[in-house]
Amino acid sequence: MSIGHSHHLENPNATTPPPKVQLILSVPAPPVPDNAEAMTIQVTLPPGCEGSPPHRRTGPAFGYVIKGEMIFELEGEPQRVVKTG
Repeated sequence: MSIGHSHHLENPNATTPPPKVQLILSVPAPPVPDNAEAMTIQVTLPPGCEGSPPHRRTGPAFGYVIKGEMIFELEGEPQRVVKTG
């Protein structure tokens, strides 16, 4: 995707201008193994929960905190607090 990329949604019955999506930043995708899959999951952690034991994913993982905050740690990096949003 180039930095000049912009996109609008066509709706011939619209009475107002269409929404416009403008690319702000694009970076190359990381290498992804052939067996990687995309998933959407919801994890609910009770207050004080120790979370999951150390584990690995087959590809990139993205997360979003809906409510509260959690301590997040990746191997080789310091712990950090991830808050709502």
